[in-house]
Amino acid sequence: MQAQSKLTARTWQRQGLAFSRFWVVRYGTAGFFFTNLYWAFLSLTSKTGILPWSLVFVDLIMIVEQTKKYWQPSSTLPKTRWGYRLQLVSNLILLLGSNYSWSQQFVPFFSTPAQSLWKLLLIGGSISCFLLLIHIHRIERKQDAYYQRMQDLIAKSNFESKEDRS
Repeated sequence: MQAQSKLTARTWQRQGLAFSRFWVVRYGTAGFFFTNLYWAFLSLTSKTGILPWSLVFVDLIMIVEQTKKYWQPSSTLPKTRWGYRLQLVSNLILLLGSNYSWSQQFVPFFSTPAQSLWKLLLIGGSISCFLLLIHIHRIERKQDAYYQRMQDLIAKSNFESKEDRS
């Protein structure tokens, strides 16, 4: 009975460890989700409100994929990678177009003097997307630091379980 309990505990521990590899990605996704949601609500009266709502929908797809990693552990995040690329491209297009009058349609709630804040948010979002894409790449290639710690802990627990049997 105690061996079964230890096995269950180890299984839960490994599952939790595998899920924890994605915590930076999960928090990044949550940040983008709430930022895009806020932007979408502020753009309800604008014709261009479809862009922030589309990004919110993409964020939801990413959240579902990341949540599934708890029950179906793997190192791949294809939908999340695609979602961050889409967010990055959107940010860069809006950043490049921020000097033109058409970009004001995307953020009607910002006055002209506040456009520098809009540019700063786009630059910060672009850098965050880029860094998260690098992190996802490392996770998928099993080159992240957390993977090595997880492997060391699994090896240690396997060693301890062999000692328990003897």
